[in-house]
Amino acid sequence: MEKNLTPYVGMEFEIEEVAYMYYNMYTGYIGFSIRKSWANKSKVDGTTILSRKFCCFKEGFKKQVECEGKKIRKDLRVGCNAQMIIGRQENGKYYVTFFEEQHNHQVVTPRSRHKLPSQRKITIAHAAEAEIAKNSGIRQKLIFDFMSERVGGRENLGFTLKDISNHLQSKRMREMREGEAYTLIHYLEKKKSDNPSFFYLLQYDAEGQIANIFWADPKMVIDYALFGDVVCFDTTYRINNVNRPCAPIIGVNHHKETVVFGVALLYDETTASFEWLFTTFLEVMKGKKPLTIFTDQDAAMAKAIARVFPETYHRICSWHLFQNALKHLGHIFKGSNKFGAEFKSCMHDFEYEEDFIHSWNTLLEKHKLQDNKWCLDTFQERRKWAMVYGRHTFSAGIRSTQLCESFNSRMKYDVRYQELESNYEMSQLKLALKMNVPILRNARDIYTSKIFDLFQQEYEKSLGIVVKTCIESPPLYEYKVCVYELQREHKVTFNSKSKRIGCCCMSFEFVGYLCSHALKVLDIWNIKLVPSQYMLNRWTKHAREGCVVDYKGRIVIEDPRQVVSNRSKDLSRNAVTVASRAAEYEDASIFFVRKMVELSLEVEKFFTKANKNVDDGYFNSMAMNSSQSVDNNDAFTSVIFMCDLSVDKTSCPTYPNIQYGMITIPQTTGAS
Repeated sequence: MEKNLTPYVGMEFEIEEVAYMYYNMYTGYIGFSIRKSWANKSKVDGTTILSRKFCCFKEGFKKQVECEGKKIRKDLRVGCNAQMIIGRQENGKYYVTFFEEQHNHQVVTPRSRHKLPSQRKITIAHAAEAEIAKNSGIRQKLIFDFMSERVGGRENLGFTLKDISNHLQSKRMREMREGEAYTLIHYLEKKKSDNPSFFYLLQYDAEGQIANIFWADPKMVIDYALFGDVVCFDTTYRINNVNRPCAPIIGVNHHKETVVFGVALLYDETTASFEWLFTTFLEVMKGKKPLTIFTDQDAAMAKAIARVFPETYHRICSWHLFQNALKHLGHIFKGSNKFGAEFKSCMHDFEYEEDFIHSWNTLLEKHKLQDNKWCLDTFQERRKWAMVYGRHTFSAGIRSTQLCESFNSRMKYDVRYQELESNYEMSQLKLALKMNVPILRNARDIYTSKIFDLFQQEYEKSLGIVVKTCIESPPLYEYKVCVYELQREHKVTFNSKSKRIGCCCMSFEFVGYLCSHALKVLDIWNIKLVPSQYMLNRWTKHAREGCVVDYKGRIVIEDPRQVVSNRSKDLSRNAVTVASRAAEYEDASIFFVRKMVELSLEVEKFFTKANKNVDDGYFNSMAMNSSQSVDNNDAFTSVIFMCDLSVDKTSCPTYPNIQYGMITIPQTTGAS
C-alpha cells in the first residue's frame, strides 16, 4: 500500500464522521474491517466527542462462556491491535493522535472484500429496488443474482445475499410484530418520509379509535392535477372481514385508462364519513373540484356531495340505475321484452329535453307505471342520469362507475403499468390512417392513440353525412345534417369569423373531441385541420408535460427512490463497461484504479460539503448498513474503495496528491 494513502499521526479531518469514512475506505483497500470502539465525550454538553478509537474488527478476544448444549460459533477476534485514534483540537477539527498499521492476522483478498462487515452497505437505491422486486413476487435469490449480473459479479455489489435477506426479512418481521393500526400508521409515515408530497389523514372516533383513513401518493396528486375534471366514486368493494368499504376515487388519463386519485378506508357509509372524505380530498388537491362526479344512487353520498362539491355536476351511474330498475320493476322486465331497451333509450338517446320527457311519459303510460313510487322518485333525479342533461358538462365520455368496478377487480395488480405500455406504443408505433387526409394526419400527431382512433371513427361517419338545409346569417350559419338515408337530423351552427362550431349532440362538450356532424360542416368550409380550441390538452400526447405543485407549494416528484434506483442502474452500467474495457490491459487497469480512488473521494464531497456539522441521521439516510447491528454513530456512509480485482496492490504506482473536502493528503508523508 502506497504511503500517500495511509493515515498518519497529524492527519486532519473536519468532522469525526469523515475520519471514520476515510479510515474505512483505507481498510477496505487493505483488506480488513473496522468498528467504532470507545469514545470520550465532553462533560459540558455530553454529546461532543473529544476523542474516538476506530479499531480492527478482530481486536480483543471472545469472552469465555458456557458452551455446553449451545451451537459453538467460530472465533472471530484474535487480539489485533491495528487501530486509529483521533482527538478534537481547540479549533474543532480532529487530528490522528495514534495510528497502528500492523495486523496479527491475514487480511482478505480484493475478491473477498465485499464480505467485510464495515464494507457491506445496501444503498438506498439497492434497497428500493429489492423491495419493489420482492413486492412483485420475485424470490430473494433471483433479486440478488440480477443485481450481481448487472455489475459484473456479486463481489462488485458491496453486500451479500444474507444482507438482502436480512433487510427484507427484518422489514417483514416488523410488520408482523406490530399491531394492524400501528403498522398502517408506520407505513403511511414511512411513505411520507420518503416523499413529502405523500398525503394521508386519519379520523378518530370518540374512543380514540381510527374511524376513517384517506391517502394519496404523489402519482395520484399529479394525475388529479392533470385529469381530475371527471371522477368516479364507489364504495361497493369490501376489503376485509369487518366489511369496511374501500372507496377509491378514480378517473381516466389521456389514454382513457384508469388512474387513481386517492383511496379511503371508511368506517361506515354515512353523510358525515363522506363529507370528511371529500373535504380531505379537496385539501390535498389544493381545492380543485371536479367538473363531474359519478356515484351510485346513495342518499348519504348525494347529501355530502351537495355540501362539499356544490358546483360539481353529480351524475348517477347508468349501470347502477339500470340494476335498480331491474330490482324495482322486475315484473315489467319479465312481461315485456322491449322495456329494457325503451328504458335505456330514455337514459341515453335524446338531445332535447322535450323529447326526453315525452318518451318517459309514453314509457310510463305504456306499462302503467304512472303511480309507481320508484319511477316517480327516479324522475325527480332525472338531471343526474338522463343524458339529455348530461351532454352540457364534460364527462370524458364516461357514463358509469364501472371504472371503479374494474379497479376493484384488479386491486392486486399495478394499474399504472398499463399507461407505461400505452406511452411506449404511442412513442414507437403509429396508427394506420384509413384515409390520407390532412385532418387525420394532424390529429394523429397530436392525439393519443386511443383518442385518435375514436376521432378517426367520427371522421369516417362524417363521409356518410349529407346537408339538408342551411340558414345563412353571416357570420353565423345553421346547418341541418343527417346520416344518408336516415331521418334523424342534427343542428350544427358555425361562425365563419371565429371558426366556432357547435352541434346539438354536444359531443365536444361531453367527450372532448368533435363529432361527425361538426366535422362535416368544417369540411364544407375547407377547414382541413381541427381548430386548436377543439383540441383538449387532456387528450393529447403532451398532457403530462409540465410540473405539478402539491398543497404546500412543492413540486411533486412521483418517486424519489425510483429516481435514485434508476440513476444507480445507469451509473453502474457505465462503470462496469469502463472497468471491463480497462481490465484488458494492465496499464489501463492501474489508471482506472487511481481514477476511481479520486472519483470516490470527489463524490463524497457532495455529502460532506453540504453541511459541515451534519448529524448522524443525515448520513444514515445516505446508506443503510444491513450487515451488523450498530449504534447511530456507526451508521455513517462509507466510501466503497473501488479497484480492479486483477491488479496486485503492491504493483500500483504512487497516487498523486488528492484533496478531499476537508482532508488533504500530501504526496509524501512524514509518518505512517
